[in-house]
Amino acid sequence: MDFLKDLALPQSLEHFHLVVLLAALSALVFIPYLSIALGTAVLSRRLSRDGREHGNAAALQLARTLAETTFASKSLIAFLGVIPGLSLVFSLAQILQRTASIAVTLAGFGFLFLFAGLSLLYAYRYTFRVQGLLEAYGALMRKHEGNIEGDIDSYRSSNLHAHVRFGTYGVICLFIAVYLYVAALSVSIDPALWSGAASIFSVLLTPIVWLRIGLFLAFAAAATGIGTLYIMFLWKRDELGEDEASAQLARRYGVLLAVAGLAVLPVFILLQLALLPGASLAGIVYGLAGLAVVLLFLAAHFLYAFIRNAIPASTAYALFFLLCGGATLVLSDYIALGYATRTHAETLAMVHTRATEELKASLGISAASATGEDIYNTRCSACHLFDKRKVGPPYQLTLPKYKDNKPGLMAFILNPVKIDPAYDPMPNQGLKPVEADSIASYLLTKVLGAPPAKP
Repeated sequence: MDFLKDLALPQSLEHFHLVVLLAALSALVFIPYLSIALGTAVLSRRLSRDGREHGNAAALQLARTLAETTFASKSLIAFLGVIPGLSLVFSLAQILQRTASIAVTLAGFGFLFLFAGLSLLYAYRYTFRVQGLLEAYGALMRKHEGNIEGDIDSYRSSNLHAHVRFGTYGVICLFIAVYLYVAALSVSIDPALWSGAASIFSVLLTPIVWLRIGLFLAFAAAATGIGTLYIMFLWKRDELGEDEASAQLARRYGVLLAVAGLAVLPVFILLQLALLPGASLAGIVYGLAGLAVVLLFLAAHFLYAFIRNAIPASTAYALFFLLCGGATLVLSDYIALGYATRTHAETLAMVHTRATEELKASLGISAASATGEDIYNTRCSACHLFDKRKVGPPYQLTLPKYKDNKPGLMAFILNPVKIDPAYDPMPNQGLKPVEADSIASYLLTKVLGAPPAKP
């Protein structure tokens, strides 16, 4: 999937920040749905198996309700799962272009497994409906036409085999998709892993990846538990009527999953912060993580209110605060991604500026000669400031040695070489000699006063 990075074009800083924002918005839709889809698929598959093995009609009914709610239609799956999942792949390709990171490859294959998993689980949901139709049809035919049991059993057996296969393979594909997407984000946030995690095997040995997977699964458990309670006791309460057996089963599984997920989520959040690389850290990342813990506490509070007082509306508040907490964690991750890629963004902006100037020149619409200040603002300022470090060193630190050597500075600008090992080498800006003269005069004037006369 690295070819996607090759197709991406360098962008300005504003465009880069916009891509990160679009990735965050896609994740705000995608991550909660993926977590609920995985959790409900696992729970529905478990209940369906138990219902068949033990003849438990309540378990089968709950399994069907969960599947039909989460995978209700192709449009729902497309807009909450497929489209934002694909958007994340293209966003990472744009963000990580010109790097050695395998994050785009991980996310690309993650999307393929996501699409396969959601398609299989939609078919799994459909087999519930077919099974119900077969049972109703069989009962009707037996009543009016006598013995057709052999034909009905054949259809039931075929549908049951498809049901088991679709559910099992769908859950497996969704698990793999979760791992690949989480690994892609983990690699993206840590610049050291762009080259350090060069294969899927090295990613498997990365602690931060498994920690984030644990965080995702804990959130999926909490979302599935509270979502199950919300569906059974509030949203579809009137549709299900007096099905007390399914309601009690939902209460047992829902409370168990919700309590387990909410109990371990704060631990995973703190451990994740401890393992974040320094390049990704900022005060707002810590602040959002703290806010997420507060929101999770509120979700736990309303869950306790439901457990103790059996107030159905409490499940809606618990689900709301849980999803808000999840959204806060997603924003924290993508802000960390923005901080981790700052230097890379400035490098891409410099390449973009150079490509834009070359295009204008080829079209004959660029200025014949730009002033030194213009050249600094359009090319140099992306990497250099006068008084502080940016991508490159501050000019006040490097220019004094050229006080009486303007030709030497012009030669360096026209053909830069690596000097300080603490900084990346400066790319050749493709300036003309007259432009190099203008920028050299401007920089020396700003830092040292009037430059020496040109020999």
